Amino acid sequence: MKCPICGISILEHPANECLNAWVAEKVMGYMRLHFFGKDSWGERSYDDKFPSCDCFTQVPSLDYSVDIAAAWKVVERIKERNWWNDYGCDIFIEYWDTDEWLVCNRNFFSRKDDCLPTFFATAPTVPLAICRAAILAAMSK
Repeated sequence: MKCPICGISILEHPANECLNAWVAEKVMGYMRLHFFGKDSWGERSYDDKFPSCDCFTQVPSLDYSVDIAAAWKVVERIKERNWWNDYGCDIFIEYWDTDEWLVCNRNFFSRKDDCLPTFFATAPTVPLAICRAAILAAMSK
């Protein structure tokens, strides 16, 4: 699977603004907004005063692929959508001796046949691995 913005494979994508934009749109569900010539991100909201209007609440642009606090918001969003909790398994993060972090939706080393991972990603940092795995999860739904 390749990034729609730059064309780089998700499993090779570096931590950068391009990946952050992909995560904001496909995983977090935000829309790119243009206010006064500036790009920002927003989430659809409802306003009682204008029920038929498409309203948006501006959300902060986060560095999901670098900042662990921002990446954990990605994990929380995916858990809200129940994308990682198939068969009662949850997010699994492990450091490998290849200087990489593994993030997947199930324990790789579980002896239960129904708990094998359906997707996983590795990266040199946890936030980047979370973003890569989150994109794979989002695109599989």
